[in-house]
Amino acid sequence: MRLRSQDSRKLLATAAVGCVVASAGCNLLVTEKRTFVRPTTASTADSSSMSSSSNGGSSSASGAGGAGGASCTDTLSDDANCGECGHACQAGHCANGTCQIIWLSGALQDSRYHKIVADPGPGGFVYVASYDTRSVYRHVKNDNSEPPQLIAQVTNAGNAKLFDLAVNDTAVYFSILNGDNPTPDQGFYSVKKDVTPSTPPEPPLLECGGGLWGPNLIRTHDSRVFVSTAFDKLGIGYFSTGQVAITPLLNFTGQLPLHQSPNGMVTDGTSLYFDGSSGGIQKMDVVPGANATPIYPNESGAVVAKRDDGTIYWLVQQQEIRRGRVDGQLPAQTVIPIDTYARGIVDAGRYLYVADGPNIKRVAVDMPQPGPVETVVTVKSDVVGAIATDGVSLFWLMFSDGRIFQQSL
Repeated sequence: MRLRSQDSRKLLATAAVGCVVASAGCNLLVTEKRTFVRPTTASTADSSSMSSSSNGGSSSASGAGGAGGASCTDTLSDDANCGECGHACQAGHCANGTCQIIWLSGALQDSRYHKIVADPGPGGFVYVASYDTRSVYRHVKNDNSEPPQLIAQVTNAGNAKLFDLAVNDTAVYFSILNGDNPTPDQGFYSVKKDVTPSTPPEPPLLECGGGLWGPNLIRTHDSRVFVSTAFDKLGIGYFSTGQVAITPLLNFTGQLPLHQSPNGMVTDGTSLYFDGSSGGIQKMDVVPGANATPIYPNESGAVVAKRDDGTIYWLVQQQEIRRGRVDGQLPAQTVIPIDTYARGIVDAGRYLYVADGPNIKRVAVDMPQPGPVETVVTVKSDVVGAIATDGVSLFWLMFSDGRIFQQSL
């Protein structure tokens, strides 16, 4: 195989949904409905293809009392005080108290897209991945004057697919899975974030070996990268930047039937939360040899978010998002019903967002009881392939052609 490379709102936890699971035996060689705005560089776009709702802002604000100071006089159209004093639009202009959607890029001409992640904070890049062509692109935030750049692509890998995508301060990580015919080529890959697309380096292969089916999930927390694999070598582990071997945390081998693996995993750096199939929703300290403890033994689903207030969220069979607490003391409850198919869920501080078919929905979760479910974006010509947040903006991409959109939170 040949490999070639090419700030409301604190992000508390993110999780993409997928067939998720980890392996302790893998040795690594290296670790609102709102107005659509047509971008200046887009070749084709239908402004009616997307609708979005307004926050509603007031037409004026007290300069002395507002967070924006004396300059905060118009929260309907001031980009620096949009909707409320001090709320600046990272991308798109302010109209009717709402930061407008911008179209970051046009179609990528590269089959199906299903993953998107972003550097934290207002600067940096957003990264998207193609499932079929095993390609990773990056696009600068807040600016649609430049096309996306191809930074990595795995070629000559047969039917293998790019399964998951993650980023930390130094690198972009992705997994290549070939469940039909496992080969030594499947495994975990990384590419440095300072890569120059015009002279792409060879991303190192974080190899799991031909007998290991299912290098699936990747989650990052600070300098550690948590990974999972499935099937005949089933478990969870992590490596740190610069390490050459995985630290095993949990090995399910012999405890679960083949192909019956966890579907979701999140971490706060101290503990891991995941679904353990027959063991329900579980918690485990990030310490080698620690035991997994069921906290909701009668629940099942892909764990998708853990918040600083101690609540956790999981997706049940693409039908609903439920929540509980890390101590198991809150009765499990449904917070968002799914109408079509959930292709991404992110926690953006006050709200939990979910991509549900052609819609992006949100629910306020910074209160004892979840707020009502709102549809904040509707796409009329495609479905939303995935969503991400950097803590200050929401990003999403179209499933069929990889178009990337951004809206300030």
